[in-house]
Amino acid sequence: MIIMKKALPIIYPILFLVIFGAVVALNSGSIFGYKFQKASAPDNSIASSTPIIDQFSLDEIKKIFPEAASYKVITEDKASIFDSNNQQIGEALHTLPVASEIKGFAAAIPMIIGIDKNNQIQGIVVLKNNETAAFLEKVISTGLLDKWKGKTPDEAANLKVDAVTSATMSSSAIIKSVQTRLSGKKSGQPEEKDQFTLEEIKSIFPNASSYQKLSPNRVIVLDDKNQKIGEALHTLPDCKDLRGFADNIPMIIGIDLNDKITGIVTQKNQETQHFFQNVIDSGILDKWKSQHASEAVNLKVDAVTVATLSSSCIINSVKTRLTNHIDEVKKEKEELIKKYWDWTYETLAWLFLALSVLAYLPKSAVAKYRKTVLTLSVIIPGFILARFVSLGLLKAWFSDGIPYSTQIFMTVLVALAILLPFITGRAFYCIWYCPFGAAQELCGSITKKKYTPTGKTAKVLKMIRPVFLGIILLLIAFGAGIDIYQFEPFSAFMFRSASIVVLSLAIVFLILSIFIRRPWCNYFCPTGQFLENCRRKKDKA
Repeated sequence: MIIMKKALPIIYPILFLVIFGAVVALNSGSIFGYKFQKASAPDNSIASSTPIIDQFSLDEIKKIFPEAASYKVITEDKASIFDSNNQQIGEALHTLPVASEIKGFAAAIPMIIGIDKNNQIQGIVVLKNNETAAFLEKVISTGLLDKWKGKTPDEAANLKVDAVTSATMSSSAIIKSVQTRLSGKKSGQPEEKDQFTLEEIKSIFPNASSYQKLSPNRVIVLDDKNQKIGEALHTLPDCKDLRGFADNIPMIIGIDLNDKITGIVTQKNQETQHFFQNVIDSGILDKWKSQHASEAVNLKVDAVTVATLSSSCIINSVKTRLTNHIDEVKKEKEELIKKYWDWTYETLAWLFLALSVLAYLPKSAVAKYRKTVLTLSVIIPGFILARFVSLGLLKAWFSDGIPYSTQIFMTVLVALAILLPFITGRAFYCIWYCPFGAAQELCGSITKKKYTPTGKTAKVLKMIRPVFLGIILLLIAFGAGIDIYQFEPFSAFMFRSASIVVLSLAIVFLILSIFIRRPWCNYFCPTGQFLENCRRKKDKA
């Protein structure tokens, strides 16, 4: 009996986590990414086939194809779309299961990609997911889903799309999922032919020894010491719609390290040889030589008389490819800046986490500067990073698995939030990390006098938090379609995209915290109760 009594503080947190996992599994049909299949009566028929899983819904498809009247599932992740006359108007691709391993902030983000009869992307719709609503709303409001609109699947799969700042995880997951699904659509096709040859590159860069492909139409040119001496750009496929007398005219444009054009060489084409030779002999390809790419785009070059179509094609192709190159370079610079800020944010995250752990340690000197740590908590994990533990995040991870490979920081944070209280018996996350808890305590410092509930009032208030968590778990267990993120005020730090409900909740409790000590933390927070249930209670004896 004594042994059992001593074991209870250890058994209880484990039992709670098991119950929480069971509730999540009951709701989602999966636990840590492992999907359960409901048992069914054996099929004794002579011929039976496994039914194809239908991941689509007509309502979601109509958001892409308003004229859609029905659809037919072809495979688990592909469906044909039909109008009211039963004529096929396109097809829908589901990102799962192909992109199931690509996680956002909480889990994989399922989507439907619509492709019309002309093999162009009609639209993309995000399906029900476990992302924080405020993060996802910010991503969608930037127009990210429209980046691929009008592109062919091949073009879209190779399109460089930047992640959305302050919602990097969710936006990156969307980008990778779309590209992965569309790349899967073109799997089995032969590898793209190399459009460059070293001989042609050497005619522009005599010191060239080799080249490395950056994309199908862009390579880095290297000398015999493997040092970069410039870049070579191919005009296809960018200029595939620009035609001379017979067809498009493929070319390679050389650009040195100073962003100056070193030369242009034309490749085999379908132009009439006599007319085309007149164009080359006119010296038209030398017009752009030694010009900066930005200057060459605006350079006025006249077409060659008696070979107008061929020369005009060359002029327009050079301008088009250089314009696209300038845009590519600009995006690369923006990407470098973004990577720098991402690195800065990641460093800030780890530094603050280390600070909060130091403050948590017994007899820590850092604890004396509590107000400073709380202020940093509001600024860094709150407004700058928007990285916090929530019940919605925990539910998503229990259901879909822990994305430890892509979200190392959040995995460590959640592990510390659960394990430190379990090991030491003292709360960590709520006291030293939670940005909303810190905001309440800072607001509370405005007045020294606080209302402290006593007697029956104190008992009733203390019961609210566990009851609130219990109600949420019951709603989850019985399959109620609730958005857990709306039950907590944490996403209010992303105030531009947070819902009115969340913002109102945050404002009310921040005002209350002036008169009552941490009212949300102490009496309502379901995440706080979750972590409290994981805390090992010390033996009073």
